[in-house]
Amino acid sequence: MKIAITGTHSTGKTTLARAIAERFDMPYIRGDKAVDICKILFPGKDVNLLTVEEQWKFQHEMFRAFDEAIEHAGSCVTDGFHLTCIPYGETFTNGGIRAMNGYREFCQKVHEASRKMDLIIYLPPEICLEDDDFRPKSEGLRLDIDKSILQLLEEYNFNIVHGSVDERVRQFGSISGLEKTFMDNYIALEGLPRSGKSTQLKMLQEKSAKKGLELYVCRRNNSSFMKEFKKIRAEDSYANTRHLIEMNVKSLLYDFESNDVLERLDKGQVVVCDRQKFTVITMFCALGNELHELYATTYDLPMPGKVIYLDISPETSVSRSILTRQGSALKLDRDFQTEVKRLYEWLAPKHGFHKIDALRMREEITEDIFREIIQEEPHDWGRGTYRIEKENSTIRTW
Repeated sequence: MKIAITGTHSTGKTTLARAIAERFDMPYIRGDKAVDICKILFPGKDVNLLTVEEQWKFQHEMFRAFDEAIEHAGSCVTDGFHLTCIPYGETFTNGGIRAMNGYREFCQKVHEASRKMDLIIYLPPEICLEDDDFRPKSEGLRLDIDKSILQLLEEYNFNIVHGSVDERVRQFGSISGLEKTFMDNYIALEGLPRSGKSTQLKMLQEKSAKKGLELYVCRRNNSSFMKEFKKIRAEDSYANTRHLIEMNVKSLLYDFESNDVLERLDKGQVVVCDRQKFTVITMFCALGNELHELYATTYDLPMPGKVIYLDISPETSVSRSILTRQGSALKLDRDFQTEVKRLYEWLAPKHGFHKIDALRMREEITEDIFREIIQEEPHDWGRGTYRIEKENSTIRTW
């Protein structure tokens, strides 16, 4: 298996690639040799100050350097691959590189080489930008590169991992199938409002009791954070977005800890919760916040081992909210819920959601969810290498 860790600069690609190599005993091949190549080709010159012709030569050398991972016999993990030749070359030349003779053919070769990777892992720019003494310390530049990389990745199957190094390694282990941990027993139901999450949790409890499965459903606590969230949401969701995000994440962290999730998982229980970090990401991205900012803010919220997405239409969601008279202004906004659904659909393959048609008989839905949860028998993987630093856990804001 050839694995490429990609993303804009200062996202932790090298750290993750080395951690994966060590954890899973596979060769690490250095992909990002930009500093060395630039020093050899253009000594004393900053990469962002190269002429178009120099940048053209530089990206050809980067392409050849990325070949090492492809030419390696057997599995390996690398912290960069051919695809990034395009966004960096175009950004540093303000598009001027596109006028170079043979550029279209070069891009075709970039894509051909990039498709030789078996697994592409994308890292969002959720951690602070560091000064690498090579590229300009510009958050705008970093985000421009990130946007270009994401646009190019839309032509590929790729996965997103985020959080601490331990979290990223754990998510990689699950995605690749190389390792299971007790966190795979931590399951979140996600979906639009009124998609039946709460109903399904009750039915799952009943079915689990009959089947003898030790399943725990997390209580949603009416914490001070959630009370504050509901209060400011009622005032103006758009104007109070930053405060709402902070209260929502703090509320979810409180629920995680007050339900003793880690302790229950350690005892071999299956733990299921109603909504988690992807509710925050989809809702507040739909409110106009940037995706990378939402990854940063949910950084310390543990990623569920499995996300089950209950799929209904925005029209059904809104009509049910009207019928139950439980709808906030956003829950009654069809356009808003349409955007939330679009975001769920975009995130689903990147994070491996298990999608279930929730416009059926409740019993059929429960059966499908139960089957996804147990996969013949409840998981009991042991603690593995997963850990969470509760004492130092903080909420990241921007």
